[in-house]
Amino acid sequence: MAELFPADADLESLSGLIDPTTGVYYPVKGEGLDWYVSFVKCIYRLVSNVSVAGGLRVYKVASIACGVKPGKFFDGTTLRDYAGTAEEVLTDNSTNYIYLLADGTLTINTTGFPNPAQTRHLRLAQIDVSDGSFSHDDISDLRTAHLWQLGGPVTAIADDTVDTAQLHDNVADLVPKVTVSVGQESGNTIAVTIQVQDCQGNNNANRFLGHVWLSNSQYGSETSTTPSGTVSWTSGTQLAEITAKKRWSVITNSSGQAVLSIGESGSATWYLNVEIDGRVYAGSAITFTV
Repeated sequence: MAELFPADADLESLSGLIDPTTGVYYPVKGEGLDWYVSFVKCIYRLVSNVSVAGGLRVYKVASIACGVKPGKFFDGTTLRDYAGTAEEVLTDNSTNYIYLLADGTLTINTTGFPNPAQTRHLRLAQIDVSDGSFSHDDISDLRTAHLWQLGGPVTAIADDTVDTAQLHDNVADLVPKVTVSVGQESGNTIAVTIQVQDCQGNNNANRFLGHVWLSNSQYGSETSTTPSGTVSWTSGTQLAEITAKKRWSVITNSSGQAVLSIGESGSATWYLNVEIDGRVYAGSAITFTV
C-alpha cells in the first residue's frame, strides 16, 4: 500500500520553514514563477538526508496499518538485509511496539520491547492507536537510539560491580575473567578448578596460558610450606613446574578450564592465585583438617 501524507492543511503550515534536524527547506507558498528553485532546493537537501536515514523507517499506510522500509543493519559481524513490508495491521486501542530480532525477523506486539539483557533486538518504533486510527505524530521513531546496532544484553564484567553495554561475543572473548572454585576435601585431597570466562560470564572455549601459585593469603607471594601429598594437574596442560608443588605455568583445556589436585595429610591452609593477561585472581581458602 502507498504511504499516506499528512493532511493538506498540515503541509501548507510548513511554508517557508526549515526542518531543524535535516535542514530541508519547505518552499514558500505563493512564490509565483520562482517556486521551482525553492522546490529543487528542497528536493536536493531532502535526498541528501534520507538516502541512509530512510532505512527501516516505520510509516503509515492506512488508518490502522503501517509499513516498514527496507534497510540494513549489523548483527555483530553479520550484515542483515531486511526486505521491508508494505502493510502490517496494528492492534487498536493499544501501544504497538515494533522491532527487529537479531536475525532480521520483524515483530509487533502490545506488551512492550524485550529485555535487552535477554533478547538482542533493534527497536524501530512504537505507535499509539486509538478508536481505529493513529496520526503521523503517534509514530515514535526509535531507530536513532541504536544507529543500526542491536541492543542488549547488559551484564557485569571483571569484579561483577561494573555494568557495561552489550559486547558482541567475539569482543567478549577478548576480555576474560577467571573463577577459582575450591572443592571439598576427600581422602586428604582437594581439587581446585580454574575456569576462564568471557566478560559476559560465559565459559570461554579457548586455551589460555596462566601463571599459577599457592600462597598463604589471597594475592599473596608464593608459600613457604610445601604440601605433603601428591600435587598434580588433572585437567589442562602443565607447561612448567617453576617451584615443586607450589608454582606452575599451565595451559587450560579447550573449554578454558584447568584443575589442580592437592594432597595433604596434615592440617594446612593455602590459596590458589592465577595470573592471566596480567590480571591476578584468587580463590577461597583451601583448608585441610586432620
